[in-house]
Amino acid sequence: MCGIVGYIARPDVIAKQKLLDGIEQLRHRGPDASSYSILRVGDWEVGLGHTRLAILDLSESGVQPFRSAKSKAALTYNGEIYNFEELRQGLDFRFRTTSDTEVLYAGLLTEGPSFIPKMNGMFAFAYCDPAHHRVVFARDRVGKKPLYVYQTDDLIVFGSELKALLSFGIPTKISELSLSFFHWLGYIPQPHTIYQGVTKFAAGSWGAIDLSRDKLTIDEQQYWDPLTGYGRHFSGTADDAVDQLLELVDEATRIRLRSDVPLGVFLSGGIDSSLVLSSVTAQASDVTAFTVGVPNNAQDESAVAVETARELGVHIQVLEISRADYARQIPRIPAHFDEPFSDMSQIPTMAIAELARQHVTVVLTGDGGDETFLGYPWVTYPERLMKLRRGLRGSVPSIALNIIERIPGFRAILSGVLEMGGFSSDNIDIKLEILRRLFEAEDPSDVFDPFKQVRPDFDLSVSDRERVRRRSIASWAQTLYPDYGWTNLNSRSLPERLSALEQVTYMRDDVLVKVDRATMAFGLEARSPLLDYRVIEFGNSLPVHLKLQDGVGKWLLRRALRRRLPNNYPNLSKRGFGVPFPKVDRPGPTEYAKWNREVEAQWRVAYAPRP
Repeated sequence: MCGIVGYIARPDVIAKQKLLDGIEQLRHRGPDASSYSILRVGDWEVGLGHTRLAILDLSESGVQPFRSAKSKAALTYNGEIYNFEELRQGLDFRFRTTSDTEVLYAGLLTEGPSFIPKMNGMFAFAYCDPAHHRVVFARDRVGKKPLYVYQTDDLIVFGSELKALLSFGIPTKISELSLSFFHWLGYIPQPHTIYQGVTKFAAGSWGAIDLSRDKLTIDEQQYWDPLTGYGRHFSGTADDAVDQLLELVDEATRIRLRSDVPLGVFLSGGIDSSLVLSSVTAQASDVTAFTVGVPNNAQDESAVAVETARELGVHIQVLEISRADYARQIPRIPAHFDEPFSDMSQIPTMAIAELARQHVTVVLTGDGGDETFLGYPWVTYPERLMKLRRGLRGSVPSIALNIIERIPGFRAILSGVLEMGGFSSDNIDIKLEILRRLFEAEDPSDVFDPFKQVRPDFDLSVSDRERVRRRSIASWAQTLYPDYGWTNLNSRSLPERLSALEQVTYMRDDVLVKVDRATMAFGLEARSPLLDYRVIEFGNSLPVHLKLQDGVGKWLLRRALRRRLPNNYPNLSKRGFGVPFPKVDRPGPTEYAKWNREVEAQWRVAYAPRP
């Protein structure tokens, strides 16, 4: 796990110091070593920079940019190729290290970009190939590792984080469209960034820059479609599905346990991380689990996590998180996220990562289970609410809600009911707005939006509404990814169609961004077995009844975990990790929307745009 930065330009146009400055901006991602290479390819100059977080082959031979004695090619790479040992056996190459970096280098050198789909991992890289007069970019399938690109006809600058690109003095004019997306969703979806002219390289794609041309262009090719699994149809029994799921998760975990540095597991009180830990304990010993304790917080799941670890025979450490730990992270947010990003769970994630880094360098997580196996309530509730609406007539539910909202003390009563039921009462206004939108929805494609927007329409400006609200998230996603297999969803249920949207929008541009920036802020590598593309494709191929039964999601994951933990099965409802901000009990803009505005203001101060 590392940071990469570089450029392609005419010779002597980019000063070496700018490359060094870009490397320095990524030091937190790779605190163990740094280096650079500058190559001349025809009429172009290619600069590659790297900061290293040493995970495999800790010797100096693993330092990047990676080059071999016989080849002039050079590679700067961020991530991990989990199946590197298996790939290594199939390559005709004389290896001098035990690193996954050299396997990637050898594969690209001997097979070119056709090697990329063979890799199972999380990665973003730039590979300079003088023999073929090209530079190749690529990102992993689900988009765990970031790659930002600024491009003109005679200059390309790229890097793991926006701040590294700014070191080259690129223009930083704000993209109003991106800002509108942020106001609407709380994040900026790819390929957009906060700056005009800077894009996020597409997940599951690779691109080549032909250095024999007079102008720089990136010929991009998609090599993975996340909707492929929906076109397959699992036909086995429930027991067959459990068998296959456990086999896949065990294999995904096995290859993610490869490490030459201390490794741990993040364990909550939920299904996903418990299943991952059960797979770890079946294959490895002397692994520490970490859970979070939040004093005086109703959402503290540490007691359940401790009991799960005891049942599995794993040593567990409870990382106590206080308000001071949260407060310490807030000023760091602009420095690590680089553009407006208002998911409040970035704060506890950063706090957890900072504490865990004191003990280990790599952690396995349970990320990915909700998105694939229908774990989020906003994926499962809409269908039930739409059925309720169809059972009533016309606009009765919406009118009734408008009347009830005016009852004095209604919000306080509703908050109390939610908390008694084990649900968060935060953002009560947005929850009422969601309910109203669901009652008013006429088409299933409109159901997703009320759950996923952080600002309702009344809180968006006219210009924001014109830029982003003329279409639903569903239609916008299909326009953004026209080559995906959307027709595979035609025969699927509404929860499955919403889950597919979740995978290509919120998961990709919010969840994975949050985890990468929050962990890499402290040089901590996070690996997620449930985000293995084989697990995702399998989960998407399942019939809906193996994922959702009686309104409860992740049915198959729960069934699988019962095999591993028959005596201590965690059966908590899905809920996020709470952030102890003061509650807002008055009508008007929601607490989340206020946080959204504060993030934008903080970002504007930290990154004042320049022409």
